[in-house]
Amino acid sequence: MNKLKQFGKTSFIYLLGTVFSKAAMFLLLPIYTQYLTPSTYGLYDLSITYNTLVFSILYLDIFGVIMRFMFDFEEKEKEKPIVNGFIIFIASTILYTLAIFILSMFKIEGFNNPVYLILVGVSTNLQQTVGFIARAFHKNKIFVVGGMIGTIITFCATFLFLVVLNKSYEYIYISTILGMLISSIYIWNKMTLFSKIKVTNVDFNLLKEMQKYALPLSVNSAAIWFLTGFNRFIISNQLSLSSNGFYAVATKFSGIVNLVTTGFQMAFQELVFEDSHQDRKTLGIFYTRSFNTYISFLISGISLALPFLNMGFPLVVDTAFSNAKVLIPLALLSAVFSSLSSFLASMLSALKKTNYIFTTTVQAAIVNVVVVVILINFLGVQAANISLVLGFGVIVFARLKLVNKFVQVKINYKNLFANLLVFLVASLVFIKYGVLANAINVGVILLLAVIFNKKLLLLFYKKIKE
Repeated sequence: MNKLKQFGKTSFIYLLGTVFSKAAMFLLLPIYTQYLTPSTYGLYDLSITYNTLVFSILYLDIFGVIMRFMFDFEEKEKEKPIVNGFIIFIASTILYTLAIFILSMFKIEGFNNPVYLILVGVSTNLQQTVGFIARAFHKNKIFVVGGMIGTIITFCATFLFLVVLNKSYEYIYISTILGMLISSIYIWNKMTLFSKIKVTNVDFNLLKEMQKYALPLSVNSAAIWFLTGFNRFIISNQLSLSSNGFYAVATKFSGIVNLVTTGFQMAFQELVFEDSHQDRKTLGIFYTRSFNTYISFLISGISLALPFLNMGFPLVVDTAFSNAKVLIPLALLSAVFSSLSSFLASMLSALKKTNYIFTTTVQAAIVNVVVVVILINFLGVQAANISLVLGFGVIVFARLKLVNKFVQVKINYKNLFANLLVFLVASLVFIKYGVLANAINVGVILLLAVIFNKKLLLLFYKKIKE
Protein backbone atom coordinates (compact mmCIF):
# COMPACT_ATOMS: atom_id res chain seq x y z
CA MET A 1 0.00 0.00 0.00
CA ASN A 2 1.56 3.33 -1.05
CA LYS A 3 1.82 6.22 1.37
CA LEU A 4 -1.17 8.13 0.01
CA LYS A 5 -3.51 5.13 0.19
CA GLN A 6 -2.25 4.16 3.65
CA PHE A 7 -2.66 7.77 4.77
CA GLY A 8 -6.22 7.93 3.40
CA LYS A 9 -7.26 4.62 4.96
CA THR A 10 -5.78 5.42 8.37
CA SER A 11 -7.26 8.93 8.33
CA PHE A 12 -10.70 7.51 7.55
CA ILE A 13 -10.55 5.01 10.43
CA TYR A 14 -9.46 7.69 12.88
CA LEU A 15 -12.01 10.14 11.49
CA LEU A 16 -14.88 7.72 12.10
CA GLY A 17 -13.84 7.28 15.71
CA THR A 18 -13.22 10.97 16.21
CA VAL A 19 -16.53 12.04 14.65
CA PHE A 20 -18.39 9.62 16.90
CA SER A 21 -16.50 10.60 20.06
CA LYS A 22 -16.56 14.36 19.48
CA ALA A 23 -20.20 14.35 18.38
CA ALA A 24 -21.24 12.40 21.47
CA MET A 25 -19.26 14.69 23.78
CA PHE A 26 -20.63 17.77 21.96
CA LEU A 27 -24.12 16.56 22.85
CA LEU A 28 -23.15 17.05 26.49
CA LEU A 29 -23.03 20.82 25.94
CA PRO A 30 -26.84 21.26 26.23
CA ILE A 31 -26.69 19.24 29.47
CA TYR A 32 -23.84 21.32 30.91
CA THR A 33 -25.46 24.64 30.01
CA GLN A 34 -28.92 23.63 31.27
CA TYR A 35 -27.96 21.89 34.53
CA LEU A 36 -24.92 23.98 35.53
CA THR A 37 -24.65 27.72 36.08
CA PRO A 38 -21.98 29.68 34.15
CA SER A 39 -19.93 30.07 37.35
CA THR A 40 -20.15 26.35 38.24
CA TYR A 41 -19.17 25.32 34.74
CA GLY A 42 -16.41 27.92 34.83
CA LEU A 43 -15.09 26.40 38.08
CA TYR A 44 -15.13 22.88 36.64
CA ASP A 45 -13.33 24.07 33.50
CA LEU A 46 -10.72 25.88 35.61
CA SER A 47 -10.05 22.74 37.70
CA ILE A 48 -9.52 20.66 34.54
CA THR A 49 -7.20 23.36 33.22
CA TYR A 50 -5.03 23.26 36.34
CA ASN A 51 -5.08 19.46 36.43
CA THR A 52 -4.03 19.23 32.79
CA LEU A 53 -1.04 21.47 33.50
CA VAL A 54 0.17 19.24 36.34
CA PHE A 55 -0.21 15.88 34.63
CA SER A 56 1.05 17.13 31.25
CA ILE A 57 4.32 18.14 32.89
CA LEU A 58 4.76 15.09 35.12
CA TYR A 59 3.71 12.39 32.63
CA LEU A 60 6.31 13.61 30.11
CA ASP A 61 3.98 12.99 27.14
CA ILE A 62 4.88 9.34 27.72
CA PHE A 63 2.27 7.94 25.31
CA GLY A 64 3.83 9.79 22.36
CA VAL A 65 7.33 8.83 23.51
CA ILE A 66 6.49 5.12 23.67
CA MET A 67 4.94 5.18 20.20
CA ARG A 68 7.87 7.08 18.68
CA PHE A 69 10.44 4.59 20.03
CA MET A 70 8.34 1.56 19.08
CA PHE A 71 8.81 2.55 15.43
CA ASP A 72 12.57 2.11 15.93
CA PHE A 73 12.15 -1.60 16.73
CA GLU A 74 10.95 -4.67 14.85
CA GLU A 75 8.31 -7.21 15.97
CA LYS A 76 9.03 -8.57 19.50
CA GLU A 77 11.61 -5.86 20.12
CA LYS A 78 8.74 -3.34 20.18
CA GLU A 79 7.99 -4.57 23.69
CA LYS A 80 11.13 -2.86 25.02
CA PRO A 81 9.84 0.74 24.69
CA ILE A 82 6.52 -0.41 26.21
CA VAL A 83 8.13 -1.83 29.36
CA ASN A 84 10.52 1.09 29.85
CA GLY A 85 7.73 3.53 29.08
CA PHE A 86 5.57 2.04 31.83
CA ILE A 87 8.44 2.46 34.29
CA ILE A 88 8.31 6.18 33.52
CA PHE A 89 4.48 6.07 33.75
CA ILE A 90 4.56 4.57 37.27
CA ALA A 91 7.16 7.07 38.48
CA SER A 92 5.11 9.91 36.97
CA THR A 93 1.95 8.67 38.69
CA ILE A 94 3.64 8.77 42.11
CA LEU A 95 4.94 12.31 41.55
CA TYR A 96 1.60 13.46 40.12
CA THR A 97 -0.36 12.12 43.11
CA LEU A 98 1.95 13.89 45.55
CA ALA A 99 1.78 17.14 43.57
CA ILE A 100 -2.05 17.27 43.52
CA PHE A 101 -2.34 16.56 47.24
CA ILE A 102 0.25 19.23 48.05
CA LEU A 103 -1.48 21.81 45.83
CA SER A 104 -4.87 21.02 47.39
CA MET A 105 -3.45 21.87 50.83
CA PHE A 106 -3.01 25.51 49.70
CA LYS A 107 -6.80 25.80 49.18
CA ILE A 108 -6.36 26.99 45.58
CA GLU A 109 -9.69 27.33 43.79
CA GLY A 110 -9.72 24.53 41.24
CA PHE A 111 -8.01 21.94 43.46
CA ASN A 112 -11.12 21.41 45.63
CA ASN A 113 -11.45 17.73 44.67
CA PRO A 114 -7.91 16.25 44.76
CA VAL A 115 -8.92 12.57 44.69
CA TYR A 116 -11.17 13.07 41.66
CA LEU A 117 -8.48 15.11 39.91
CA ILE A 118 -5.86 12.42 40.51
CA LEU A 119 -8.12 9.68 39.18
CA VAL A 120 -8.99 11.78 36.12
CA GLY A 121 -5.29 12.38 35.41
CA VAL A 122 -4.18 8.77 35.89
CA SER A 123 -7.07 7.27 33.90
CA THR A 124 -6.67 9.80 31.08
CA ASN A 125 -2.95 9.15 30.71
CA LEU A 126 -3.41 5.38 30.97
CA GLN A 127 -6.02 5.45 28.21
CA GLN A 128 -3.73 7.58 26.04
CA THR A 129 -0.76 5.28 26.66
CA VAL A 130 -2.47 1.96 25.84
CA GLY A 131 -4.18 3.64 22.88
CA PHE A 132 -0.89 4.88 21.42
CA ILE A 133 0.63 1.42 21.88
CA ALA A 134 -2.25 0.00 19.81
CA ARG A 135 -1.54 2.62 17.16
CA ALA A 136 2.14 1.71 17.06
CA PHE A 137 1.14 -1.91 16.31
CA HIS A 138 -1.19 -0.55 13.58
CA LYS A 139 -4.23 -1.78 15.52
CA ASN A 140 -6.12 1.37 14.66
CA LYS A 141 -9.55 -0.23 14.92
CA ILE A 142 -8.86 -1.32 18.51
CA PHE A 143 -7.76 2.23 19.34
CA VAL A 144 -10.88 3.73 17.75
CA VAL A 145 -13.34 1.23 19.25
CA GLY A 146 -11.76 1.71 22.68
CA GLY A 147 -12.26 5.45 22.35
CA MET A 148 -15.88 4.96 21.32
CA ILE A 149 -16.57 2.72 24.32
CA GLY A 150 -15.06 5.30 26.67
CA THR A 151 -17.15 8.05 25.10
CA ILE A 152 -20.41 6.10 25.43
CA ILE A 153 -19.69 5.32 29.10
CA THR A 154 -18.79 8.97 29.85
CA PHE A 155 -21.89 10.29 28.04
CA CYS A 156 -24.30 7.85 29.69
CA ALA A 157 -22.83 8.38 33.16
CA THR A 158 -22.98 12.18 32.80
CA PHE A 159 -26.59 12.00 31.63
CA LEU A 160 -27.47 9.72 34.54
CA PHE A 161 -25.79 11.85 37.20
CA LEU A 162 -26.76 15.35 36.02
CA VAL A 163 -30.12 14.85 34.31
CA VAL A 164 -31.70 11.82 36.00
CA LEU A 165 -30.23 12.03 39.51
CA ASN A 166 -29.67 15.83 39.52
CA LYS A 167 -26.20 15.52 41.07
CA SER A 168 -23.55 18.26 41.36
CA TYR A 169 -20.75 19.07 38.88
CA GLU A 170 -18.32 16.79 40.78
CA TYR A 171 -20.02 13.83 39.14
CA ILE A 172 -18.60 14.94 35.77
CA TYR A 173 -15.21 13.81 37.12
CA ILE A 174 -16.65 10.41 38.01
CA SER A 175 -18.15 10.05 34.52
CA THR A 176 -14.79 10.85 32.92
CA ILE A 177 -12.94 8.39 35.17
CA LEU A 178 -15.39 5.58 34.36
CA GLY A 179 -15.14 6.23 30.62
CA MET A 180 -11.33 6.36 30.58
CA LEU A 181 -10.84 3.27 32.77
CA ILE A 182 -13.26 1.07 30.83
CA SER A 183 -11.70 2.21 27.55
CA SER A 184 -8.23 1.40 28.92
CA ILE A 185 -9.30 -2.06 30.08
CA TYR A 186 -10.77 -2.84 26.64
CA ILE A 187 -7.63 -1.78 24.74
CA TRP A 188 -5.32 -3.46 27.29
CA ASN A 189 -7.11 -6.80 26.93
CA LYS A 190 -7.37 -6.62 23.16
CA MET A 191 -3.65 -5.89 22.89
CA THR A 192 -2.81 -8.58 25.51
CA LEU A 193 -0.43 -6.09 27.11
CA PHE A 194 0.21 -8.25 30.18
CA SER A 195 2.06 -10.71 27.92
CA LYS A 196 4.26 -7.85 26.67
CA ILE A 197 5.32 -6.64 30.12
CA LYS A 198 8.51 -8.59 30.83
CA VAL A 199 11.28 -7.76 33.29
CA THR A 200 13.85 -8.96 30.74
CA ASN A 201 12.88 -6.00 28.53
CA VAL A 202 14.05 -3.45 31.10
CA ASP A 203 16.87 -1.58 29.39
CA PHE A 204 18.44 1.27 31.35
CA ASN A 205 20.13 2.74 28.27
CA LEU A 206 16.82 2.82 26.42
CA LEU A 207 15.11 4.21 29.52
CA LYS A 208 17.66 7.00 29.67
CA GLU A 209 17.23 7.75 25.97
CA MET A 210 13.43 7.86 26.30
CA GLN A 211 13.68 10.21 29.28
CA LYS A 212 16.05 12.46 27.35
CA TYR A 213 13.59 12.54 24.44
CA ALA A 214 10.62 13.14 26.77
CA LEU A 215 11.96 15.93 28.99
CA PRO A 216 11.72 18.71 26.37
CA LEU A 217 8.15 17.56 25.69
CA SER A 218 7.37 17.85 29.39
CA VAL A 219 8.65 21.41 29.61
CA ASN A 220 6.85 22.06 26.32
CA SER A 221 3.60 20.97 28.00
CA ALA A 222 4.12 23.62 30.67
CA ALA A 223 4.68 26.23 27.98
CA ILE A 224 1.53 25.06 26.15
CA TRP A 225 -0.44 25.73 29.33
CA PHE A 226 0.56 29.38 29.06
CA LEU A 227 -0.93 29.27 25.56
CA THR A 228 -4.28 27.81 26.62
CA GLY A 229 -4.69 27.31 30.36
CA PHE A 230 -3.32 30.71 31.37
CA ASN A 231 -6.15 32.42 29.50
CA ARG A 232 -8.71 30.57 31.62
CA PHE A 233 -6.77 31.56 34.75
CA ILE A 234 -6.68 35.23 33.78
CA ILE A 235 -10.38 35.28 32.79
CA SER A 236 -11.41 33.66 36.08
CA ASN A 237 -9.31 36.00 38.17
CA GLN A 238 -9.58 39.29 36.25
CA LEU A 239 -13.20 38.90 35.15
CA SER A 240 -15.24 36.09 36.76
CA LEU A 241 -15.88 32.35 36.85
CA SER A 242 -19.04 33.02 34.81
CA SER A 243 -16.91 34.65 32.10
CA ASN A 244 -14.74 31.54 32.09
CA GLY A 245 -17.94 29.53 31.68
CA PHE A 246 -18.77 31.50 28.52
CA TYR A 247 -15.23 31.01 27.24
CA ALA A 248 -15.43 27.27 27.99
CA VAL A 249 -18.62 26.97 25.92
CA ALA A 250 -17.03 28.84 22.98
CA THR A 251 -14.00 26.55 23.07
CA LYS A 252 -16.33 23.54 23.04
CA PHE A 253 -17.42 24.71 19.60
CA SER A 254 -13.80 24.89 18.53
CA GLY A 255 -13.81 21.15 19.22
CA ILE A 256 -15.40 20.94 15.76
CA VAL A 257 -11.93 21.66 14.40
CA ASN A 258 -10.48 18.84 16.49
CA LEU A 259 -13.27 16.59 15.23
CA VAL A 260 -12.00 16.83 11.65
CA THR A 261 -8.27 17.16 12.40
CA THR A 262 -7.56 14.41 14.90
CA GLY A 263 -7.83 11.60 12.36
CA PHE A 264 -5.71 13.49 9.86
CA GLN A 265 -3.04 14.29 12.46
CA MET A 266 -2.84 10.76 13.86
CA ALA A 267 -2.47 9.22 10.42
CA PHE A 268 0.15 11.82 9.46
CA GLN A 269 2.03 11.29 12.73
CA GLU A 270 2.33 7.56 12.08
CA LEU A 271 3.51 8.15 8.52
CA VAL A 272 6.21 10.66 9.45
CA PHE A 273 7.45 8.44 12.29
CA GLU A 274 7.55 5.43 10.00
CA ASP A 275 9.17 7.28 7.08
CA SER A 276 11.58 9.40 9.12
CA HIS A 277 14.52 7.59 7.46
CA GLN A 278 13.44 8.59 3.92
CA ASP A 279 15.52 11.09 1.96
CA ARG A 280 14.72 14.73 2.70
CA LYS A 281 13.63 15.64 -0.84
CA THR A 282 10.93 12.95 -0.91
CA LEU A 283 9.71 13.96 2.54
CA GLY A 284 9.67 17.62 1.54
CA ILE A 285 7.32 16.97 -1.40
CA PHE A 286 4.97 14.93 0.78
CA TYR A 287 5.06 17.44 3.66
CA THR A 288 4.40 20.40 1.35
CA ARG A 289 1.40 18.79 -0.32
CA SER A 290 -0.02 17.58 2.99
CA PHE A 291 0.44 20.88 4.82
CA ASN A 292 -1.13 23.06 2.11
CA THR A 293 -4.04 20.64 1.77
CA TYR A 294 -4.48 20.74 5.54
CA ILE A 295 -4.55 24.56 5.63
CA SER A 296 -7.16 24.83 2.88
CA PHE A 297 -9.29 22.08 4.36
CA LEU A 298 -9.29 23.60 7.86
CA ILE A 299 -10.00 27.23 7.02
CA SER A 300 -12.64 26.36 4.42
CA GLY A 301 -14.16 23.96 6.94
CA ILE A 302 -14.59 26.49 9.75
CA SER A 303 -15.92 29.09 7.29
CA LEU A 304 -18.61 26.67 6.20
CA ALA A 305 -19.31 25.60 9.79
CA LEU A 306 -20.10 29.13 11.00
CA PRO A 307 -23.53 29.55 9.30
CA PHE A 308 -24.65 26.19 10.65
CA LEU A 309 -23.41 27.09 14.14
CA ASN A 310 -25.39 30.34 13.96
CA MET A 311 -28.55 28.38 13.20
CA GLY A 312 -27.87 25.66 15.74
CA PHE A 313 -26.55 27.71 18.67
CA PRO A 314 -29.95 28.38 20.33
CA LEU A 315 -30.79 24.68 20.09
CA VAL A 316 -27.74 23.39 21.96
CA VAL A 317 -26.85 26.21 24.36
CA ASP A 318 -29.07 27.52 27.15
CA THR A 319 -29.87 31.24 27.08
CA ALA A 320 -27.82 31.73 30.26
CA PHE A 321 -24.72 31.14 28.11
CA SER A 322 -25.76 33.33 25.14
CA ASN A 323 -22.74 35.63 25.66
CA ALA A 324 -20.54 32.80 24.36
CA LYS A 325 -21.82 33.15 20.78
CA VAL A 326 -19.72 36.16 19.77
CA LEU A 327 -16.58 34.33 20.94
CA ILE A 328 -16.99 31.39 18.56
CA PRO A 329 -15.38 32.62 15.27
CA LEU A 330 -12.01 33.54 16.79
CA ALA A 331 -12.12 30.41 18.98
CA LEU A 332 -12.41 28.37 15.78
CA LEU A 333 -9.55 30.25 14.13
CA SER A 334 -7.28 29.75 17.14
CA ALA A 335 -8.09 26.03 17.00
CA VAL A 336 -7.03 25.97 13.34
CA PHE A 337 -3.66 27.54 14.14
CA SER A 338 -3.29 25.16 17.07
CA SER A 339 -3.87 22.21 14.72
CA LEU A 340 -1.31 23.56 12.27
CA SER A 341 1.24 23.90 15.07
CA SER A 342 0.62 20.26 16.09
CA PHE A 343 1.02 19.19 12.47
CA LEU A 344 4.44 20.83 12.33
CA ALA A 345 5.32 19.37 15.75
CA SER A 346 4.80 15.88 14.27
CA MET A 347 7.43 16.69 11.65
CA LEU A 348 9.91 17.88 14.28
CA SER A 349 9.22 14.85 16.49
CA ALA A 350 9.86 12.50 13.57
CA LEU A 351 13.20 14.22 13.09
CA LYS A 352 13.82 13.85 16.86
CA LYS A 353 14.14 17.62 17.20
CA THR A 354 11.82 17.91 20.21
CA ASN A 355 13.93 20.68 21.71
CA TYR A 356 12.74 22.90 18.86
CA ILE A 357 9.13 22.16 19.78
CA PHE A 358 9.81 23.58 23.23
CA THR A 359 11.57 26.76 22.09
CA THR A 360 8.81 27.65 19.63
CA THR A 361 6.10 27.01 22.22
CA VAL A 362 7.85 29.34 24.67
CA GLN A 363 7.90 32.12 22.07
CA ALA A 364 4.18 31.69 21.44
CA ALA A 365 3.38 31.45 25.16
CA ILE A 366 5.14 34.76 25.83
CA VAL A 367 3.13 36.44 23.05
CA ASN A 368 -0.12 34.98 24.39
CA VAL A 369 0.51 36.01 28.02
CA VAL A 370 1.61 39.55 27.15
CA VAL A 371 -1.30 40.19 24.78
CA VAL A 372 -4.03 38.75 27.02
CA VAL A 373 -2.78 40.63 30.11
CA ILE A 374 -2.74 43.92 28.16
CA LEU A 375 -6.12 43.46 26.46
CA ILE A 376 -8.22 41.60 29.06
CA ASN A 377 -9.54 44.75 30.78
CA PHE A 378 -10.33 46.44 27.44
CA LEU A 379 -11.79 43.63 25.35
CA GLY A 380 -12.95 41.20 28.04
CA VAL A 381 -13.08 37.49 27.16
CA GLN A 382 -12.42 38.19 23.46
CA ALA A 383 -8.87 39.17 24.45
CA ALA A 384 -8.19 35.49 25.18
CA ASN A 385 -9.14 34.52 21.63
CA ILE A 386 -7.06 37.29 20.05
CA SER A 387 -4.00 36.41 22.11
CA LEU A 388 -4.38 32.73 21.20
CA VAL A 389 -4.61 33.44 17.48
CA LEU A 390 -1.47 35.59 17.67
CA GLY A 391 0.35 33.08 19.88
CA PHE A 392 -0.38 30.08 17.66
CA GLY A 393 0.39 32.20 14.61
CA VAL A 394 3.87 32.80 16.02
CA ILE A 395 4.36 29.12 16.76
CA VAL A 396 3.33 28.08 13.23
CA PHE A 397 5.71 30.59 11.65
CA ALA A 398 8.61 29.61 13.95
CA ARG A 399 8.14 25.84 13.51
CA LEU A 400 7.81 26.14 9.75
CA LYS A 401 11.08 28.05 9.67
CA LEU A 402 12.78 25.33 11.74
CA VAL A 403 11.35 22.45 9.71
CA ASN A 404 12.74 24.09 6.60
CA LYS A 405 16.24 23.66 8.01
CA PHE A 406 15.84 19.92 7.52
CA VAL A 407 12.98 19.42 5.03
CA GLN A 408 11.82 21.98 2.47
CA VAL A 409 8.13 22.84 3.01
CA LYS A 410 6.66 25.60 0.84
CA ILE A 411 3.44 27.43 1.75
CA ASN A 412 0.92 28.55 -0.88
CA TYR A 413 0.39 32.01 0.63
CA LYS A 414 -1.99 33.13 -2.12
CA ASN A 415 -4.35 30.28 -1.29
CA LEU A 416 -3.93 30.89 2.45
CA PHE A 417 -4.97 34.55 2.27
CA ALA A 418 -7.88 33.75 -0.06
CA ASN A 419 -9.24 31.21 2.44
CA LEU A 420 -8.79 33.68 5.31
CA LEU A 421 -10.84 36.21 3.34
CA VAL A 422 -13.68 33.70 3.09
CA PHE A 423 -13.45 33.13 6.84
CA LEU A 424 -13.63 36.89 7.51
CA VAL A 425 -16.85 37.19 5.47
CA ALA A 426 -18.37 34.18 7.23
CA SER A 427 -17.45 35.60 10.65
CA LEU A 428 -19.01 39.00 10.00
CA VAL A 429 -22.28 37.44 8.81
CA PHE A 430 -22.23 35.01 11.78
CA ILE A 431 -21.92 37.82 14.34
CA LYS A 432 -24.07 40.55 12.79
CA TYR A 433 -26.92 38.73 11.07
CA GLY A 434 -29.55 36.10 11.76
CA VAL A 435 -30.56 32.70 10.47
CA LEU A 436 -31.71 33.75 6.97
CA ALA A 437 -28.53 35.65 6.12
CA ASN A 438 -26.39 32.78 7.39
CA ALA A 439 -28.40 30.24 5.39
CA ILE A 440 -27.78 32.28 2.22
CA ASN A 441 -24.13 32.62 3.20
CA VAL A 442 -23.66 28.84 2.97
CA GLY A 443 -23.95 29.07 -0.82
CA VAL A 444 -21.61 32.07 -0.99
CA ILE A 445 -18.94 30.35 1.11
CA LEU A 446 -19.17 27.15 -0.93
CA LEU A 447 -18.76 29.10 -4.16
CA LEU A 448 -15.75 31.06 -2.88
CA ALA A 449 -14.16 27.92 -1.39
CA VAL A 450 -14.47 26.11 -4.73
CA ILE A 451 -12.97 29.08 -6.63
CA PHE A 452 -10.03 29.53 -4.25
CA ASN A 453 -9.33 25.79 -3.91
CA LYS A 454 -9.95 24.80 -7.53
CA LYS A 455 -6.52 23.21 -8.07
CA LEU A 456 -6.77 21.20 -4.87
CA LEU A 457 -10.26 19.93 -5.72
CA LEU A 458 -9.12 18.93 -9.22
CA LEU A 459 -6.23 16.98 -7.69
CA PHE A 460 -8.64 15.12 -5.40
CA TYR A 461 -10.93 14.41 -8.35
CA LYS A 462 -8.06 12.89 -10.34
CA LYS A 463 -7.00 10.74 -7.37
CA ILE A 464 -10.55 9.43 -6.89
CA LYS A 465 -10.81 8.65 -10.62
CA GLU A 466 -7.58 6.64 -10.45
